[in-house]
Amino acid sequence: MDFIAAPSFPVGGMENWGIVVFHHNMLLDSSEYHEDAVDESEVTVEMVLEHYKISKIITHEIAHQWFGNLVSIGDWSELWLNEGFATYYVYEFLSKLQPELTDNEYY
Repeated sequence: MDFIAAPSFPVGGMENWGIVVFHHNMLLDSSEYHEDAVDESEVTVEMVLEHYKISKIITHEIAHQWFGNLVSIGDWSELWLNEGFATYYVYEFLSKLQPELTDNEYY
């Protein structure tokens, strides 16, 4: 699967078969936060939130490769299912990958 960072893409991300196009701010981490490269005392809340926001959108678009592309709705009136499953699995996956950053306690 290919990821493309576009400087003027109108939305955060859009999945297509085998390729996902992102607004460059949603794919490229502009902060200096890299888990292995930064001393823990130098990490700010903004760095962690930026990293988590990017993790959420990438995970959401990858989930759409399954829910929406491979497994698709029968009728356009069921479009909410694509978004619902993709959103649900973002939080399921990230709660396992980064349990300290989960949003699950808010839902």
